[in-house]
Amino acid sequence: MRNVQLSGKVANFGKVFKEAEGEKSAFCVVFLNMSLDRKDEETGYTATVPVKVIANGYWAERLNSFAPGEMVYLTGKLEKDSDYTNAEGELVRGGLMVRCDMIDNWAANSDAAASSSKAAPKAPGKPAKPGKPAAAGKKMPPKPAVSK
Repeated sequence: MRNVQLSGKVANFGKVFKEAEGEKSAFCVVFLNMSLDRKDEETGYTATVPVKVIANGYWAERLNSFAPGEMVYLTGKLEKDSDYTNAEGELVRGGLMVRCDMIDNWAANSDAAASSSKAAPKAPGKPAKPGKPAAAGKKMPPKPAVSK
C-alpha cells in the first residue's frame, strides 16, 4: 500500500453510507473527481478521473457530510480494487481506491488562510534615538556636529 494525498470534488454518484449499529462502526464509500494535468481530447477541458474513497468510523461520518461538488482534501492508502467478471462473462479490471486516514474540507483551509492575511497592520515603530543603532533596513540619522 502507498500513502497518497488527494484533493478533488465529491462526485454526485455512487455514494453509500451505513450508520454505526451497536459495535459496528459507520462505513462510507464516495467517489472523488480528480483533475488531471491533461486536457480531454473531445471537449478540450481538463480531464477528470473518478477515484473510489472508503472510510470507516468517524471519517465515514465526516466524508458523508460533504455535498456533491464540494472540494475535499484527504490522505490515505492507495489500493487496487479486485477484478470481477460481469454478467456477459467479460473480465472487468478493478480500479484504484483509497482507504481514508484523514479528511478535511478544502474551503476550511482557504478561509483560515484568508482570515490570517487580513490581520490588523502593525503600528509604525518609534524613530531611532541618536547614538543608538537603527533597526535593520533603516538609515541612521546624521550625528550632530561636535564643536571644540
